[in-house]
Amino acid sequence: HEHAEIAGGANVRAAARKAKAKAMAATAQATEGSAAEEKVTEEKADVTTEASVKGGDSKAGGSSSGGGSGGKAMLKKVSNKLMHRPSKLASALAGASDHVVHGGAGTLGFASSTNHAEAFPLPGSLQKAMGEVRGINGMNAALWALGVFKHEPPKFEYFDPEETEHLEVIFKEVRLPRAEQTHEVVFEPLTRCLFVSQMSNSVLVRIPIAEGGLMLDDQDAWQVGPVDSYGNGLGGLHNISLSGAHPGCLWISLQFCNEVMLVEAATMKLIHIFKVPTMLVREDKTAIRVGGPHCIRECGVTGEIWVALKGSIACHPAETPDRVEATHGNHDSKSLKRAKERVCCSAKALKQRMAQLEALGYNSPPPEGFAIWRLKPSDYNPDALDGMCGGRLYETKPSPPMTSLDHDCNCWSAQDQDACLVMVNGKTDEIVQVDVPHPVSNCQMDMKITGPAIATAPDGAVWCALLGANGCLVRVDPSTKERTLYEISTENIDWIKKQRIIHLAFHTIKSTWFAWRPTKDDPYKRIVIEEMHCMFVISSNLVDDEALNMLTVYGFWGDDWVEPLWYRCIPLPTQDCSCHRIAVVDEGLRPDEHSVVVTCLHSSKLFQVKIQNLLGSGSSTLLSVKELCVADTVKAKGEGE
Repeated sequence: HEHAEIAGGANVRAAARKAKAKAMAATAQATEGSAAEEKVTEEKADVTTEASVKGGDSKAGGSSSGGGSGGKAMLKKVSNKLMHRPSKLASALAGASDHVVHGGAGTLGFASSTNHAEAFPLPGSLQKAMGEVRGINGMNAALWALGVFKHEPPKFEYFDPEETEHLEVIFKEVRLPRAEQTHEVVFEPLTRCLFVSQMSNSVLVRIPIAEGGLMLDDQDAWQVGPVDSYGNGLGGLHNISLSGAHPGCLWISLQFCNEVMLVEAATMKLIHIFKVPTMLVREDKTAIRVGGPHCIRECGVTGEIWVALKGSIACHPAETPDRVEATHGNHDSKSLKRAKERVCCSAKALKQRMAQLEALGYNSPPPEGFAIWRLKPSDYNPDALDGMCGGRLYETKPSPPMTSLDHDCNCWSAQDQDACLVMVNGKTDEIVQVDVPHPVSNCQMDMKITGPAIATAPDGAVWCALLGANGCLVRVDPSTKERTLYEISTENIDWIKKQRIIHLAFHTIKSTWFAWRPTKDDPYKRIVIEEMHCMFVISSNLVDDEALNMLTVYGFWGDDWVEPLWYRCIPLPTQDCSCHRIAVVDEGLRPDEHSVVVTCLHSSKLFQVKIQNLLGSGSSTLLSVKELCVADTVKAKGEGE
């Protein structure tokens, strides 16, 4: 209590008696006040809601000896009668007047009752401990001196663990509608929602982000496109990406229907619908069928869209005739069996599906080749004489799964059956096959392929994964065309057998800290970091049964996006899920609400990790890229090397 530091015996006893009497008097007074408040509350409970809330504070407060606490009890009682359960998103869209929508106009992220906050306390993760207690050592010492204790008491030295121990990461896993394949995920900031594509049954799922940054359990879903006689979706919904020219809108693709659409995220209202070209005529007048819009990226400068037409080719390298030894004789592998059953990965099944859609009136001939389609939306013309629907077609090698645009509006694409990247010059239309370095001893599956992951870092460099290698990435400098191989070893982590990197994303961690001490004998200090550049990558067992489904965060040295300094590996709670895509949830949220979300292809789940506490405990340091990574550099052609 407040006199804990008094050392004299008589004074201690007097203070204790005084404190005890004061506490008993306060308890009696509170009991009498509560009884009076309860009586008034019961009398007023049947009054209309508006009158009760307006008059409750003054009437209840006046009848209680406890002062203003009576009004609070009154309002709490009334609010229990009026409380609503959190509303569905449909109610939020309808604009119900009794809802408060957080996050700005048009936000769907978190709809709740106006009285919800009064009825429930904050969740445990947001509450603080009771706080420090000082001075108790003096009290204990005084009691021992008076003979109350027969032994000298120990000291209770207070410290706040949050000041010295880094907090653990917070993660959440959400079940999605049941589907064989869960593919893309993107965060749309105006609606404060995640959008997920499920390709096997052509379903679009929307999940709001709640206050605090975690996903809500409540979801909305739409089946998009044609269905068969059993109600199964046939369109093959795959791409979901943001539109900078149309904030609050999403580019989506029906890969099997050869359709690309721009929709409002809040209402699903169509803004554009385009049919992709299905015939590419070469300069020598030969022609091949193309199609299968797999990925869409919008240029933030020109507003043009670049669409990867993946065609009909298996995503598993062992499915192609020229790579029969890709699994080293393990043709019974689980990943290979699954690939043969997926419509998007089995050439035979894909041709059957597209033929089925063609019978329903869709322009979906089974494709033979591979291309990237470039279109300015205002120039779209389905009746164009050249067959390119108002845009341009650029032929690629098999096959372009994902694309990325650099700061000069050039389009880069991985080619998941070839050792090169392809770059289309946005100004000259030149198509360039870009050689990249591959590891010699680390390609255990004999797959010299690029991608499928490809992304542009904030400094303009293009990064891509090498799925056929064990934990390998390539960085390409767009200006110098210098290419660097990063072969990052995790041999010091026993529970990681292989990491097959399938996708990646970049982010700047802001206002974070970690606990550090020079030696084990020194006290911990809080090291505050205003900004830390990092890269998130996911490893998947999509093509390798031994690969771990895992999220890894790499922190870069200094202000650059070139040399990784440290990393932290986080295995997904559901293994054998073939995790597939990753998205950063950050725009419009506070730094402590930022997170990353990963789709699980085969388990119909989303995995979310808060970013705030990733830095610190559990991280491994990379002393130098040159020491712990096999770095190889390939210079641009024409420089003599």
